[in-house]
Amino acid sequence: MKPRHFALCLIGLLLIDHYFAQFLAALFIGHYSFPDALQDAYRFFSVQGYLFFTGFRLIPYSVLISALIILNKSNRKNWIEPTFWGGFAGILAFMIWAMSEVFRPLYTNVHMSSTSAVAFIFIPLYSLAAAAAGMLIANGLYGAAKQLRKVYRDLG
Repeated sequence: MKPRHFALCLIGLLLIDHYFAQFLAALFIGHYSFPDALQDAYRFFSVQGYLFFTGFRLIPYSVLISALIILNKSNRKNWIEPTFWGGFAGILAFMIWAMSEVFRPLYTNVHMSSTSAVAFIFIPLYSLAAAAAGMLIANGLYGAAKQLRKVYRDLG
């Protein structure tokens, strides 16, 4: 396991939040200009809100790091990279998509639910399934590539 795994998880944890998702929604769904999207997304920024939701966003990254630690202690150390990249991509993709979808009604003339903020508690939990799917896909591709490499080595 490498320090970059921790560093990338920390960057994802700190940067990919509901404010960033609202910025992306304003930019791509609402077609705001970059400065207007930035201003709209971070208009109600609060440190307390950011830290509160960071605690929930920590869950999928800690599960990913735990999986890497388990792999590092086993005899399957060569599976660490595909496990990390698949899980990390799954977490990021799902969290960015799901959090942006929460903000879609703000930019599309649709009524937004008054309890939509509750989704930010559950989205990190649901991203565990996306991380697991990403890990399975990445490890499946890695295993298939390993087998193909072995077949080509035996032929040549």
